[in-house]
Amino acid sequence: MECFKTTGVIDEVILKEVHRHRRSKNNKILLSIVFTILAADLVFLFLRQSYTFVLVILGFFAVYILSYSYFVWRAKRLNAERMKECGYKNTYTITSSFDNEGVTVFYHDTNTTSSIKYRDFGRIVETADVFIIFTRAKLFTVVFKAGLNEAGQTAFISFLKENFPNLQYELKRKK
Repeated sequence: MECFKTTGVIDEVILKEVHRHRRSKNNKILLSIVFTILAADLVFLFLRQSYTFVLVILGFFAVYILSYSYFVWRAKRLNAERMKECGYKNTYTITSSFDNEGVTVFYHDTNTTSSIKYRDFGRIVETADVFIIFTRAKLFTVVFKAGLNEAGQTAFISFLKENFPNLQYELKRKK
């Protein structure tokens, strides 16, 4: 049984959306709290004139920011290289459909098919143009909203909520 079949083009705009939503809202809130506590600790140590500890904490901040920037740069570069491997294009066309096993993705440019099992789903994010399904291993697939009417989009979300109650949802629509 094949359902929710959509076809669309993955380009740099879609990849930027995926990158923007790679971390969950809970993860972002937790990081904000940790950085706030570290900043408060930094101010406290500075007021106590413990300059050595201030330098150590600033060093940790610098290492984190530099390593995060490196990994973001590397992920973007690898995505661009993978896209170019598909016929030296900056875009590629996929068709995603759902069946009893999971989601199947057909890559039109290379005539290859891959699949993701339902048990590997971790989180779904709704953006203006697509639904992004992230796996627990931070892989993703895209369901294009243009291929589904409003009733189809609602049915898609209902299908996921009924069959996968533990899936994390970041939806723009009312629940």
